[in-house]
Amino acid sequence: MGVRDWFKPRDKKAKVGLIDPVLGELTSRPDGYASIVRFQGREFELTIDPDGEDLESCLGLARKIVEALEGMHTKAKSVASNILLETYNVDWRFYSTVSDDVEDPQLSANDFEQRLELAGIGVTGSLIIDFCFNDDNLFAGHSIFVTSFDGDKLNDVDASLFG
Repeated sequence: MGVRDWFKPRDKKAKVGLIDPVLGELTSRPDGYASIVRFQGREFELTIDPDGEDLESCLGLARKIVEALEGMHTKAKSVASNILLETYNVDWRFYSTVSDDVEDPQLSANDFEQRLELAGIGVTGSLIIDFCFNDDNLFAGHSIFVTSFDGDKLNDVDASLFG
């Protein structure tokens, strides 16, 4: 399952459930709401799953993310690099095709971070944020998830591959 399976394309027929001054139109989904965010010339989906918590707290966290996205995006890419760069440089840059053994170049932290493309953000409850990145084929098409367990503080974080 890749990024495009995790963050489903917005249903053009979906009902607008809420209009928020920061998040814009929030379409209703079975597990909460979704909004389209524009960032660095691209659009991606921000999903909000209250997971049994007060909706306003979850919306508050989503607003903080959108308002501070530049810095949070940079921090999330740095977390991904800190946790996954060595895995790439030691293991994933070596692979075989039908006809060749391939060795891609070793990457610096900056090179690694530049290859990551934000594909979506998920908010679960009032504290959990998942930043989902396309991997630019660094990990054979697996998605990179950076998860913050302490909301917008991004101090209690982890990064993992998915798909």
